[in-house]
Amino acid sequence: FGEIDAEIKVEIGNRFRAMNSELRGEILCEINTRVGSAEARADAIETRLGEDLQRLSTEVGVRIGKFEGAQLGPRLGRLEEESRRQAKQLLQLVTEGTRPETGAGDGTGQRRAAATAIEAIEQDV
Repeated sequence: FGEIDAEIKVEIGNRFRAMNSELRGEILCEINTRVGSAEARADAIETRLGEDLQRLSTEVGVRIGKFEGAQLGPRLGRLEEESRRQAKQLLQLVTEGTRPETGAGDGTGQRRAAATAIEAIEQDV
């Protein structure tokens, strides 16, 4: 019995090592497959992000060029001047509307002047 017991132990040990080696090989193969797949996806994402970044960089450059070419300084100056002119005109109309000869002192002249001012502004726009 001792010889058979020793042979069985050796056989079981050999089979265990063989199964262990086989499972280790399968696991390593599966890991390598998944790592390769993950690397391929990461490469694809990196490429796509690089392309997107390049596209966005180009778009930003174009928009900055348009913004710089818009010459906003003179436009803003004209807009401020027009705003001051409209404010003067509105003030003049409101002032004229509050005089006793333009209304009964009940705000009718002010409302009329404001309506006239708004119409004048709408015509200028």
